Amino acid sequence: MIYIKFDIDTLSIVMDSEGVRYRPSLDDFRIELSNIFIEFEFEDIYASDGIVTYVFSGLKTERIDYSEMDDFDVSSMNLIIPLNSKVSWNLNTTSHALIAGGTGKGKTYLIYHIIHCLLIQNTELYIFDPKNTKLGTLNHINNKINCYSNSDTINSDVFKVLRYLEGEILKRSDLLSKLNISNPRNLNSVEFDYRDLKLNPIVLIIDELKSLKIGLKDARKDFEDKLLKDCVGSTIRHICHFGYSESKCRYD
Repeated sequence: MIYIKFDIDTLSIVMDSEGVRYRPSLDDFRIELSNIFIEFEFEDIYASDGIVTYVFSGLKTERIDYSEMDDFDVSSMNLIIPLNSKVSWNLNTTSHALIAGGTGKGKTYLIYHIIHCLLIQNTELYIFDPKNTKLGTLNHINNKINCYSNSDTINSDVFKVLRYLEGEILKRSDLLSKLNISNPRNLNSVEFDYRDLKLNPIVLIIDELKSLKIGLKDARKDFEDKLLKDCVGSTIRHICHFGYSESKCRYD
């Protein structure tokens, strides 16, 4: 039997120390509890009269304040997105990403920041928002954003965009191949990309990939083939997927 007790700022987990599964190492169970109650910080273990109590203190989580990055000149960062004052995300070297977390934990807020940085850097931006939530109105705010959220047309819109991306991939791949052959820089095994062609990067954001795949129904397999084989595994490497499954254990 395990008992959970919440106070104002404390979480206590109480269990019988004779429990067979965790008897060899109480610290193993402490690690598992820490992974479950991620918003609490472990403080101590107390054992007395066959009862073990794990005590966690509550953490006051606050939203990231991006104003601390006002000194960054994002326009000249060449697809490097500052995530805070010390950590940045370089899409040229790590081009795919997943944002995962529970409801209200700041996923959309972070995506807004990423979109803001991408627009400043002249990115060709596509967004799939199958639930027609907060991202669905962005194309009305900035005409550089191509956002698809209409539940009546999103299925056809998705394949229209993926066909365009596939065509752009083939065109850029052909140009890069010619560039590699004609330029002696290739002898040094330096890989060319869209920057050498003076082209803008392309980024695809999917807000809740799982929801989109469910909505596609019978076309889901075709979508996965288009996205994973033709787009992600291509010379256009700047396609990012963002999505979150409400299930506790599944992330897409």
